[in-house]
Amino acid sequence: MAASLANAGCSDAGCSELCEKEASCNVELDAANCTASCEALSEGNPDYADAVADRAACIQDLTCDEVFFECRPSGE
Repeated sequence: MAASLANAGCSDAGCSELCEKEASCNVELDAANCTASCEALSEGNPDYADAVADRAACIQDLTCDEVFFECRPSGE
């Protein structure tokens, strides 16, 4: 799941929101660890941070079933 996640100021990128939603749908995912990893990966990597923001916005209002089938990166 962390691979589907993603600059300084990661709260703007959506790490916390993304990880909370992903963890609520996957009991094996720890939101705190996910957020820490996401922030670390996003720092200095604007493309990753953008991907996180896009995914966080996309899954915001989806059900858990929809989270796994919607909002896939292009090419997958």
